[in-house]
Amino acid sequence: MLTGAKNVIFDMGGRLLDSLWVWKEIHEEFKEKYNFCYEEPVMRREIDGMSFLEVADYFKSNYGMEQSCEQISDEWVEMALNYYKNVVETKKDAVEFMKLLKDKDTKIGISTSNLPEIVNAVIDTD
Repeated sequence: MLTGAKNVIFDMGGRLLDSLWVWKEIHEEFKEKYNFCYEEPVMRREIDGMSFLEVADYFKSNYGMEQSCEQISDEWVEMALNYYKNVVETKKDAVEFMKLLKDKDTKIGISTSNLPEIVNAVIDTD
């Protein structure tokens, strides 16, 4: 497998980590905490692809949140960090496969739309 490959790039969420469910949970926690009333699939379509600050602005504008966009964004980041540090698991055999690639002197890269803080939390987790 991957004979002769010199570089391999992995998508962090969904390939290396079993994390695709995390954002739905974060949305639900946020919704319950602030007692928002919205349909999850509709809201997710509206914010899909937005940055943390854009999502914060979305909630501030559409739900009249008093917090600043930075405060809302920071809350989302903190919730995500908690999940990535304490709940999200590595996909079966992902670490072993990366070790195999490293032993073959294959350079490994990680691709993600997550913030550096989240990536670092994952890398620093034992």
